[in-house]
Amino acid sequence: MRVDISLLPALAAAFMLVFARIGAMVMLLPGLGESNIPVRIKLGIALVLTLVILPLHRAAYPIRSTCSRWRRFWC
Repeated sequence: MRVDISLLPALAAAFMLVFARIGAMVMLLPGLGESNIPVRIKLGIALVLTLVILPLHRAAYPIRSTCSRWRRFWC
């Protein structure tokens, strides 16, 4: 099995977009946005939600391989 590392920057960008949106949502929710809940707990909830939601919205963030024409040489 080969892993195409050319997809990693696009996947990281999609992850950061989803994490930023989910993180903002978690920080502003009435129950979780309070100051008595530690920030690490809020970040953990945002990370778990991102890991759950990102595969569901993979079509919204198109990740294209730039390696298709060089496949026989590098991939």
